Amino acid sequence: MRDAGVAVEGLHFETGFVRPGHGEQAAKARDRGEVGIVDVRQRYLEEVLATPRFGYGSGMNPCHDCRAFMLARADEIAASRGIDLLFTGDVVGQRAHDQSHHAFRIADREAGVEGRVVRPLCAGHLEPVTHPAADLEDAAANRLQGRSRREQLALAESWGVADFPTPSGRCCRLAEPAFARRVRDYLEHRRPEDLRADEIPLLGLGRHFRLSWDLKVILARNRDEAGRLGELGTRLGRCRPDNVPGPEGWIETATTDRADHEAIASLVASYTPGSAGEGTDVRVVLGTGETVVHGRPADADTLSLWRI
Repeated sequence: MRDAGVAVEGLHFETGFVRPGHGEQAAKARDRGEVGIVDVRQRYLEEVLATPRFGYGSGMNPCHDCRAFMLARADEIAASRGIDLLFTGDVVGQRAHDQSHHAFRIADREAGVEGRVVRPLCAGHLEPVTHPAADLEDAAANRLQGRSRREQLALAESWGVADFPTPSGRCCRLAEPAFARRVRDYLEHRRPEDLRADEIPLLGLGRHFRLSWDLKVILARNRDEAGRLGELGTRLGRCRPDNVPGPEGWIETATTDRADHEAIASLVASYTPGSAGEGTDVRVVLGTGETVVHGRPADADTLSLWRI
């Protein structure tokens, strides 16, 4: 777009589901003054992820709704600054589900930006946009298509761009099967008015178990995860082996009874070294209450049933 003589302003939308490498790239670009980062985490969770009009992709990725949402938010920002043209880095055919002629039409229509979105890397394969700044006939690369990224990599090299995430890796964690299962579980056990974007980072840490409808436990895998969970899970209960080394756990529940405490103790014992014989005592802290329960490791079938 700059080669075509257009002044550009980049936007990165922080949805809460971007892989760390891509978020770091956006932060670097912001620090260079090239990109503005827009926090849309809560709106994205409520308006896109929880109720996508066009459904999900291979995991919990609402691709069509996501693209429409971002174009609409970009259009809001552009309108506030007197800008009437948007552009994206899409390449037609790069991904079958969300980078096709059909997908582009859906996104533009749903965002209300039809005729005002330029896709400069593949503009030669699309209907022309009638705007003075959209004339890309002389652009060096406007006819890219398909899954190969050879030409994009060549362009990056010619522009001196060498620091970027793996091109073939998706930027969105919602397409990851394990993470998608946790997101689905989260949405199924939350009322719409109780969705909180600041809870989403918890879904990427530790081992997750659903012991009953309203009882969930997250076990840290190591000290670093325990520290991170401790920072994020400030509203959650805690559990850990009482007198021996073992995993720290975070408990999400409304109410518990003795059976719940025993299930928690059994889960913690299952991941505590040396507890296979007699089991181990587990300390459970919920609110102002605290109790010690003896737990024996759960069998493999039970753990499989609990595991999210």
